[in-house]
Amino acid sequence: MPRSIPYLLMILVIQLLGTALYGQQTLTLNIKLISKEDNMPVTFAKISLTDDKGKISQNTLTDTKGLCSFTIADSLNGKLKVTASAMGFMAYTSPLIIFRGLIHSDTILLEKKSITLNEVKIIQQQVTKDGEKLIYRPKFNQFSNSTASIELFSKLPGVSLVSGKLKLNGNDGVLVLIDGKGELISQSQQLEMLSGISADKIERIEIISTASSRYDANITSVINIITKKDRGSSTFRANVSQPLYMDLKSFGSAQLSGGASTNLNFKIDKIRASLVLIANNNRRPEESEFSKIIYNLLAYQSKTRSVSSRFALNPNLTFDYDINSQSSLGINADISIVPSLNRNTLEEYTFMNYYSNAVDSTVSIGNSYNNKRSTVQISGNYRYLLNATKNSNFYLNLIYSHNPYSISNVLSKFSGGILPLSNEFESNTNIINISLIVSDLIKSKKLSSEFGLKSNSLNNGTQQVYRSDETKFDYSEQLSSAFVSIRYKFGNYLLMAGIRGELLNSTSEFNANSSIQKLNQDYFKIYPNFLLQKELHNGLTASIGYSKKIRRPFISELNPTSQINNFLTSTTGNIAYKPVFSDRIEAQFRYKEAGLTLFYDRSSSRPVFLPTSDPFIFQSVNLNRLHKFAVSVNSDFKIGTVFSSSLNVNYSYSRHEQGSMIYFKNGLNLFEISGSGNFELSKKTQLQADFYYCAKMNLEYSIYSPLFSHSLTLRQLVLRDKLSINISVNDPLGLEKASSKSYYENQYLEGRALTSQRTFSIQLVYNFPFGQKFRNQNYKKKNDGEIRDQQ
Repeated sequence: MPRSIPYLLMILVIQLLGTALYGQQTLTLNIKLISKEDNMPVTFAKISLTDDKGKISQNTLTDTKGLCSFTIADSLNGKLKVTASAMGFMAYTSPLIIFRGLIHSDTILLEKKSITLNEVKIIQQQVTKDGEKLIYRPKFNQFSNSTASIELFSKLPGVSLVSGKLKLNGNDGVLVLIDGKGELISQSQQLEMLSGISADKIERIEIISTASSRYDANITSVINIITKKDRGSSTFRANVSQPLYMDLKSFGSAQLSGGASTNLNFKIDKIRASLVLIANNNRRPEESEFSKIIYNLLAYQSKTRSVSSRFALNPNLTFDYDINSQSSLGINADISIVPSLNRNTLEEYTFMNYYSNAVDSTVSIGNSYNNKRSTVQISGNYRYLLNATKNSNFYLNLIYSHNPYSISNVLSKFSGGILPLSNEFESNTNIINISLIVSDLIKSKKLSSEFGLKSNSLNNGTQQVYRSDETKFDYSEQLSSAFVSIRYKFGNYLLMAGIRGELLNSTSEFNANSSIQKLNQDYFKIYPNFLLQKELHNGLTASIGYSKKIRRPFISELNPTSQINNFLTSTTGNIAYKPVFSDRIEAQFRYKEAGLTLFYDRSSSRPVFLPTSDPFIFQSVNLNRLHKFAVSVNSDFKIGTVFSSSLNVNYSYSRHEQGSMIYFKNGLNLFEISGSGNFELSKKTQLQADFYYCAKMNLEYSIYSPLFSHSLTLRQLVLRDKLSINISVNDPLGLEKASSKSYYENQYLEGRALTSQRTFSIQLVYNFPFGQKFRNQNYKKKNDGEIRDQQ
């Protein structure tokens, strides 16, 4: 009996331990730590489990994927907190953790710390000089996510947005690139794409007022938008807008417009991808009035009222893949589809006797216009590292562009008869571009170089039915070019020089009722350029440069078939239209946030549309040699952290040489001011104000009245950097409301236009974590197409 006592005690102890072990089962806690800004894992961060008093029970570090795991006793359920700390991030402490099962998983978002004072000093100078480039770095703050990239252009030095077109230092011909891509894409298409990318995705903007020989000779200046290499977060935008009291009577709610866009960044295995998708449907009313006198015999007044509707879809998809450490491959698809652009106009004409001013007759015309067009561009880019020490690279770029569009314009006469005039237009343009570029094959500490070969083939076929007559216009162009560019730095001096040779072979054929007109234009030209720059002292730089450029005619300027403007007037091209060559000398001075540009431009001619022997038909012609003198001033201003602004002032004077042409005004002048200002009303509210003013303009045959336009945007943050609402009242930049008087030979025209550009809009912006962090490859900056905008 006594011997059995130890056995009983042992059994009792085992039962008690079993009960205790069963009641004290273990729990597993899994933690994933990611950055709130870009959805990237936070590696090697310290994670601790603490009680209510802050006493640490366990410590560990996250791995390369931002993961860590803890094993804790069941008795500690609901008694522990998770604390996380990582370099560059705000410390985080969770509420008490309550397990609903044996395993609990949680994801913790860490916020980055505020920028230090030293970093603010670096970024505060938003405009810096880097050789031939001006570098603009957007100010990153809580409103950057809700600001579209296109809104940054009003803040760039020397840049203004006029009638939907960019001007640099008062000059046209600006090439807009995104990560170095886009020479084959129209400027308007690039700007539309930037409207779907938030400003926080932009690393910097490079502004080059004198384009190097690497670019097509018709390009005068370049604006290159460089996106951030880390693009893990995505954005969704939706907006609704309407005209705002355009006729001073109605609010405008009957003409609602809307749109949406998204920017998604993601990774598929080893392939980095980015998708920008934009859809817009815009409606607007327009009104205009004109008075015209012809040959002192005929006088009439016209009024037009129209409503237009435009639907557009713009997807852009990019794939990047690193083959190995020496080579990379990229594919981009850029598509612009406008399946419907409709405009219905009522034209009212009152014809009067020139001598008595008595009314002779009145006519009402219905003008129905429909335009369908699309652009599909596929590009492939290959990079190979030739020399790692010199960072020499070989680039091969292939681009194919398909651009079909059709126009239907039908005029219906309401006062007697129907369908007096119709215009059916079908056009198709195909472009194939190949370029080979080698960079820094010859390189030293002071010298860098670049050379390349480019080939561009363009074919256009146009069929048109006008006044029941069928016409065909076929145009083909082969442009072959070679270039060499060097950059030499010695002391405080920088020398850039380049030379470009272009051989163009073009054939134009016009067939009107089996009457064929054919013309070949072949020419070879050398386009040199150079830039000499010196750093003086205290941030002051001075430079002088020279470049030779060309402006080639557009398809519409070559096609001799008439196209309807309205019931009475039409325009026609000229198959023998000549390109315009120009020599340009430019001097620049830059001191910190202020810049001064002086330039002289001598062009072989100036292209315009003028009346022909038929006073109702306008044809493209080349005027005499043009001399242009201009000055441009720009500066940034800041008042503490509450107010910042930029201001651009441009003035130019041009004069034609005397010749066979007779001008109403031989001297042309243009004075314009544009600016932008940001007001920080509170931590969650910002007001942005933009304006544009154009003084009275004298052109060759027209005088335009002064114009002032403006835009106000109020940004309100709702959920920090996640959700915001933008409310805008826009009377945007442009000449849509201009009053003008034109004096042609034996003709006089006075007009006033009022469009629905003044709008009220509400935009919702939502930022969300999507996709993974990836890097945009440098080879994208060498994707160079070789064509002008043909339309």
